Amino acid sequence: AAAYGQVSGEVLAGFRHLDRPGSHRAACVTAAELARGVKSLRSRLKALRAPTLLAWGERDRLLAGRYGRRVEKLLPRARCVRFSHSGHCPHEEEPARFNALLRELLSRSSPAGS
Repeated sequence: AAAYGQVSGEVLAGFRHLDRPGSHRAACVTAAELARGVKSLRSRLKALRAPTLLAWGERDRLLAGRYGRRVEKLLPRARCVRFSHSGHCPHEEEPARFNALLRELLSRSSPAGS
C-alpha cells in the first residue's frame, strides 16, 4: 500500500490534465456547482436503498470527516470505512484495501451468479 500522500505514477499520470491552462478555474466552478446542489442531493440520498460503501480518508484536507458522517446518516444502507493513512482519495492511496472492501460489498449485495 502506498504511504499517505503517495500514489503510483499511473495514478499521477491521470491527473496531468490539471496542468492545462484553465483547469484550476474549471475545478473551482465545478465545486461551486456541487455545493449549490447539496440540498437536492440530501433528499435523493435518503431515497437510495442500495448498499453503499463510503471510503473516507482520515487525512482528507478537502472534506472534513464530519461530512462523511453526515452522508452516512443520510444513506439507509451505508457503511463508512475510515482509511487512517489516506487523504482525499483512499481508493487511489490504498487501492488493495479499497478493492477488498468493494469486492466484499458487491459479493454480499449481488445475486449469486450475476
